[in-house]
Amino acid sequence: QGKMKESIPHLLAGISSDDLSTRDARLYFHLGDALARTGAKDQAMKIYVDGVEKGLFRSKYQRSLYNVDRLTARPWWTHQQAQYHEFFRKLEENWKQIKEEGLSALKMKGLYQDEAESLRDSGDWKQFELYARGVKYGANCQQAPITCSLIDSFPPARTCKRGQTKFSVMSGGTHVWPHCGPTN
Repeated sequence: QGKMKESIPHLLAGISSDDLSTRDARLYFHLGDALARTGAKDQAMKIYVDGVEKGLFRSKYQRSLYNVDRLTARPWWTHQQAQYHEFFRKLEENWKQIKEEGLSALKMKGLYQDEAESLRDSGDWKQFELYARGVKYGANCQQAPITCSLIDSFPPARTCKRGQTKFSVMSGGTHVWPHCGPTN
């Protein structure tokens, strides 16, 4: 995080060389991120567009590094489009219990941790992880048994190697850097 400004000329030089080894989405991703965080948002968008033109990103806004070709990019999926209607119905039926578990854990000192992916620019953002990268956090799930039992019943969420299931709370005025998830 602290060396973003210093990384920009090196990343630019690598990408500008047009060497085959620099046609790597990670370079474009990190260069665009560094530019955006140092105030060069227009230049960041140009890097992202260049990444799209080279086939590295789906769009200048969808800059995920791990993509499933059969998934269609859309801003919102209906239950039917996602093909997991029954699971989503269970979540909806249990939303009050899920909310209560998240709020109950929030009252307990030390369960919610600072956001750890350097996505927060300012303010306060706390998270309480239940699953991450296909691993269940058993101690945390003891504080949210209903939520975890629902996730346990849904293998696509429970075993997702690039996803997370968590409660997330931001204080008013918190600013988060523009970002997208690791997958589409």
